[in-house]
Amino acid sequence: GLWTKARGLSEGDTNKCESIYIQLRAESIVDEAKVLNEACEMVTRNEAKRATKAATEQQEQGSKIKKEETSDAWESQLLLSIHNEDYDKVHGVIRSGVTIQNEEFAEKCRFLLTRCKSKDLVKLITFFLKQSNY
Repeated sequence: GLWTKARGLSEGDTNKCESIYIQLRAESIVDEAKVLNEACEMVTRNEAKRATKAATEQQEQGSKIKKEETSDAWESQLLLSIHNEDYDKVHGVIRSGVTIQNEEFAEKCRFLLTRCKSKDLVKLITFFLKQSNY
């Protein structure tokens, strides 16, 4: 295609035709290099985006697992404190930000309250359950 274009531009002059072809071919090589370079840059950017996304997802997953483990530990601490009827410990656990994650946990709290002799502790846990919509 370049040779045909060079012949058309050279007006039949063979020397001029070769010179035009060399110029057109050089431009073609530069253009191909630019396109290849842009493609490589795009691949590099996409790879970096994928790596960042994977790292973020892994970090979020680790954070979620840690949060669940922390929540489980606080829930266990709360249940044990209710069982032991330790008002101060229960109050401290509630103030630390523990939340009721599901109905099953709320039911465990209610069950322990049925055996609880401390009216203040019953009021505290009942209030906590209501605040958590359980």
